Amino acid sequence: MKDIRRKKSKGIQLSRNIFILVIAILHQPISKIIENRNLYVAFNLAYLLLAIYFITLLLKDMGYCNCKTQ
Repeated sequence: MKDIRRKKSKGIQLSRNIFILVIAILHQPISKIIENRNLYVAFNLAYLLLAIYFITLLLKDMGYCNCKTQ
């Protein structure tokens, strides 16, 4: 049973890593397209919050964090 959970956790962890990588790659082209300064700041803040969220989920999967994330 633990082996199945580990495989599932590693699959979820891998998909999160791929998602974070895709967002990181797309961040630069999107930020260059945005001309409005306020929209640019809002986009960067949203990107930062999303990155923090996925990092906490990743740490929770690895067992380093006892955070209560949904």
